Amino acid sequence: MEKAVLKEKLKNIAENEYEVSGNIDYENLTNEMLDNIGAIDPELRDDLIYMVMANWIMDDVYDNQELKQILNICLDDNHLFYKIGQSESDSVFTRTFSALILAILFHKDNKKDYLEQLEFQTAVPEVFKYFKEEKDLRGYVKQNGWAHAAAHGADILAEIAQSKKANKNTIQKLLKAIIRKIHIKDYVYFNGEDERIASAVKNAIKNPDLDDESINKWFRELTEFKKIEDRNKYDTLIFNIKNLLKSLYFEIITDQEINDRYLILITDSLKDLDQKRF
Repeated sequence: MEKAVLKEKLKNIAENEYEVSGNIDYENLTNEMLDNIGAIDPELRDDLIYMVMANWIMDDVYDNQELKQILNICLDDNHLFYKIGQSESDSVFTRTFSALILAILFHKDNKKDYLEQLEFQTAVPEVFKYFKEEKDLRGYVKQNGWAHAAAHGADILAEIAQSKKANKNTIQKLLKAIIRKIHIKDYVYFNGEDERIASAVKNAIKNPDLDDESINKWFRELTEFKKIEDRNKYDTLIFNIKNLLKSLYFEIITDQEINDRYLILITDSLKDLDQKRF
């Protein structure tokens, strides 16, 4: 299907409040959307493909088996891992918008429980692998719109952290994946990535399977790193960690379900970072 034709069809669906009328072949249209999920046209990608699929997922257009099929497609080498390792390439849009759909799919599982435990446990390591291997960390790309890999990946982690299927081991691996993504020295997160990542950390902290010892250890590991001779790179690393901690502070202070003692851990970590900076 030509992109112009797909765009027109999706516009009509959006204007009709995402209803699936009798003349819509939603299965075929879903395949077309998945094939074009990384379109460089931001209107087609963000406003139409993502919005239509997100609404259809949440409005029960797909049955459980169809949801699983979409999840498996989004996790494959032509979607989440499409040309993984490239940076400054348009391939990033295929990966990051597959990630955004995956976030909706995990959110749906938290509401509907359509994944079996084994299916969940099989999918989650692939998400962690993607979060580790993604190299293109650009936020907003001129003309082509949002890439936002760190934010979209964090959105999936935030949903995984809330899942009843996520055990202590899963949450610990999730938090380690976040440390790896924050411990970067060649890119400053300045498009709100810290807020989305902080939301994932907050959800992980709230997971009942995670004990205080594990949380304390995570804060220590977050602020442990080797000195870098290049001052700009060293400051970039510290800046990213500090921004995450500051965002996490406000995530926690506005959530009455979380013990305020974690605010002390955050402020102590920030003081530790200030000492390391000089």
